[in-house]
Amino acid sequence: MHAIQAIRHAGWQCSGSGSYFDRDESITRTIDVTAYKVARNSEVGAGEVAFEYHLFVEVKKAERPWVVFRQREDPKKIGDAWDNPYFTHNECTSLGNLTPILRQHSIRARLGWIGYGVHEAFKPPHDAGRWYSAAVTSCKAAYDYVRHDSFKYLKQSGHGMTFLAITHPVVIVDGPLISAELIGDGKPSLEEVSFAPFAFGFSTARYEAATYRVDLVTKDSIAAYLNILQERIDAIFIALYDAKRLAK
Repeated sequence: MHAIQAIRHAGWQCSGSGSYFDRDESITRTIDVTAYKVARNSEVGAGEVAFEYHLFVEVKKAERPWVVFRQREDPKKIGDAWDNPYFTHNECTSLGNLTPILRQHSIRARLGWIGYGVHEAFKPPHDAGRWYSAAVTSCKAAYDYVRHDSFKYLKQSGHGMTFLAITHPVVIVDGPLISAELIGDGKPSLEEVSFAPFAFGFSTARYEAATYRVDLVTKDSIAAYLNILQERIDAIFIALYDAKRLAK
């Protein structure tokens, strides 16, 4: 409930649950939270421009810390771009022109590191880790949304309309989040963090191998996280608007 309230308070359209088709099991499953934000201008250039940003969120309660193993990145090589499912129609600018915006307005760029694993502290060896299953669920939901809704939208969109929709898998943890990094002497450096970015890869018999950009966010940091995403949304929409306005 707290996650839904925080997302709605930030101005997002938010549902307490969503559904997606799990291709592995051939059944419809639920995801904890779906949310989206729309930026639109119906009178620009030769038509309309619209941009949607969709979140697919799993929420997990953690009484014990989740420890994120992280590694530093070269700021010039941060690859935050088009890893997550998206769809576009009647492009007014190359998606490559938007890549620097995606990279600039990301927690990955702000932190300067990327997570490569999560350990749930003091978890009994026989218990399955909840991080991995939550991340897979959010990725599958994002995949399913683009797979189905892109076709429905293309049937309805007008010739003069420019449209871009980006999806973003997110896991919210209601509990402490710690990052761990090996420093020069081989000892781990531990730090409590508000969020952690991941290049999350998975594949199954029905899902081709792919790497998704998944963010792990603490419950108390949802507002700060959404502020970063809002900067991304605003910057991308401005770029689309300007390109559409100047298009001939």
